[in-house]
Amino acid sequence: MNESNLENPALFHGCLLSFPTTIGPYRILSRLGKGGSSEVFIAQGPWIDKVAVKWQRAAQKRSRFLQEIDIINRFSHKHLSRSICFGIDKEGWAYIVMELIEGKSAYRYANGISESDKLKQVLNICISICKTLQVFHDSGWIHGDLKSKNILVKSNLTPILIDFELTRALSKTGAGKFFGTRSYAPPEQHKGLPLSYSVDIYALTVIMCRMLTKEHPFSKELPPADRFKNLVLPQNIPSKLKSIITNALSNDPTLRPQNGQDFGQMLTEVLDDLNNINPVQPSIVEENKLYWPTSEDLTLQDTFEGLEGYSLNSPNNILTAFFLTGGDKNLLERFSAHRHQNQDWFPEKAQFTWRRNIRSLSVKQRKTLVLLALVGTTLSPQIIAQQVGYTRIELQKDLRFMAQWITVSDKGYTLRFGAVNNYLLQSVSEEEQKKLLDSPQIERTPWGRIAQRIHAWDLENAALEYWQWLASAPATILHWYFLHRLIGVGAFTAGAREIIIARLLGDWKTVHQIRSKLPFEKLSHSQPILSMYLEELSERSSMLLENYDMAILGGPHRLQSLRKHCRSEDLDVQVGSRALISEYNLCQGRFQSAFLILRPLSLHDDPYMLKVFLRQETLLFSHLGQQASALNSLLKLEKLSCTEQELNLIEHQKEHPIWENTLPLRELESKTPYLKAWNALREHVEKGGNRRKIDRLIEGIITQNIPSNLSLSDRSSLLVNKLWRPYERALALPPSPTKSEIEEQKKSANKKEQHIKNR
Repeated sequence: MNESNLENPALFHGCLLSFPTTIGPYRILSRLGKGGSSEVFIAQGPWIDKVAVKWQRAAQKRSRFLQEIDIINRFSHKHLSRSICFGIDKEGWAYIVMELIEGKSAYRYANGISESDKLKQVLNICISICKTLQVFHDSGWIHGDLKSKNILVKSNLTPILIDFELTRALSKTGAGKFFGTRSYAPPEQHKGLPLSYSVDIYALTVIMCRMLTKEHPFSKELPPADRFKNLVLPQNIPSKLKSIITNALSNDPTLRPQNGQDFGQMLTEVLDDLNNINPVQPSIVEENKLYWPTSEDLTLQDTFEGLEGYSLNSPNNILTAFFLTGGDKNLLERFSAHRHQNQDWFPEKAQFTWRRNIRSLSVKQRKTLVLLALVGTTLSPQIIAQQVGYTRIELQKDLRFMAQWITVSDKGYTLRFGAVNNYLLQSVSEEEQKKLLDSPQIERTPWGRIAQRIHAWDLENAALEYWQWLASAPATILHWYFLHRLIGVGAFTAGAREIIIARLLGDWKTVHQIRSKLPFEKLSHSQPILSMYLEELSERSSMLLENYDMAILGGPHRLQSLRKHCRSEDLDVQVGSRALISEYNLCQGRFQSAFLILRPLSLHDDPYMLKVFLRQETLLFSHLGQQASALNSLLKLEKLSCTEQELNLIEHQKEHPIWENTLPLRELESKTPYLKAWNALREHVEKGGNRRKIDRLIEGIITQNIPSNLSLSDRSSLLVNKLWRPYERALALPPSPTKSEIEEQKKSANKKEQHIKNR
């Protein structure tokens, strides 16, 4: 039984399934929808939990699938769906793997909105789609098939535009044939005439009317040219919006808003009127309210840019400022301005304000904040109640008096900003602090044990706990906080500051270079246990760097010995091993394996692991020709960047594909089959010359090196990159099924289905 054919049902526990169990390496879970030439399924991916798989189901449609993925890869916007990969199964059917969007169609989403909120929410959704359409319009393209089903709205009101199978350049319209969905298309689209961007505006207006009224603004049975005369406009909407809708649904394209930007601006003006937006002069804020967080969260990039104006943008200052401010814009501006003119970060008025507010707290409130300052991280309500002497109800009531101090999340309570830590610790005695830390639950955490050792003046074990924690967990900001607490009491931390800064920059190689030179010999007599542990860290890093050097000299295959370290409990060894093994798989052309080995690094929100992951991901997307996905990774990386060098490099990479990262792939071209073919292809395309001669040469190199070394899914994924498409035959890819082959498959499937039923 062939599981690759929908018409040939699979048998599962004696029951017929109307869809395949697998498509390529993806396990099918359920069907999402079915169209004329494709079907969409929810599937389990090899490196991503759930994805949407669009599967070719009509003869000779592979080129259309490649065109669609070209469009997805060309345009990047937060409201556009993102592709993950392209593939071809063993029967020759093409498929596109995309992110699975958990949302409802625009129409269904609007049906769940209360009437009082509906108009504003619908306008917000349409304004977002207008901005997305403008990305196409700026490049001379139209979506061409806007309809309710092609706008998915998430629960947080974020709309995502999907389905680009019919998207095309304006220059490709006017061939005399209709394309699109007739109930959303203007008259000129029905006639196959040359189109303008206003066809998208027309379709979006129909969607907006359906969202507001649950009905089309005209009868779908009417001829397209007669629909405008019989418009039924939404009731109870502003007259300005009625006028906009009337113009947008005009039969004359020149009377409609001309592009997404124009239409979005018109809808924004309506929304502003509804919100009664009037400029209000800011009131004079009391001085003692200036030194509290305002909940304007900053990224590391924002922190860097905020400090840059005061010449304070070193990694050391960025880490300190991010901890002190809790990533708050208001505090960053005030602290950095003061630090620029003084030796410390805090204005005297801020210190006075915090001390006065601490004194106004009750004993239990103060102890709660002191406990959070001692551990520097999130604590559950149960631990706080137990250590401070609260009942759960008392703690809940007191939270309202501590709102300016505490952030509440699903995990528990955290101090909103670190600037107040020292002032809180000064407000209670050492003895009280020890009592607050005396808890089995706190002792089970590394930061809890470190805090306990510091208060017991057990500095060797405090340092040992810290180094073990630093080597095993991604917690850059919290590591920075405890580093300074240890420095303050004189514990051994030589090298830790440099390691944390290198991690902040996502530079795993520098981390290992620092670790390989840790001065453990100095402690061999005074702190032998700590000395032995640091020596072990040094040896592990030396081993990894040695493997890296051997890979450059002798070839990527030397990296295979690092596979066993990809699950190491040593964080830096695991990160470095995964980065190198990922590049080793890239050298082999094993893209799925490369992504799979990287995936655990993406599951953390710490900048260290995320930066390493995003750089490797961008490299892989570049080799696969997935420009939009590579740009999306770079934009995420940009938000984590905190040096001028990082930001400049990202700006360069936005315009130029990233071919190399850690390993010098151009120098290793003779070492692996994929690199040999890739370098030959890239070099000859860049140099130009006799096309026929070049094609024969490259076909020979590809035929000799690729099919026998790469899986079908990896070979077919190369087609996303247009450089490889002329060599589809050399890649030994199955041809797209013909109509006659499909008919034969249907007949065979029907016979088997009848046979199973008869049994």
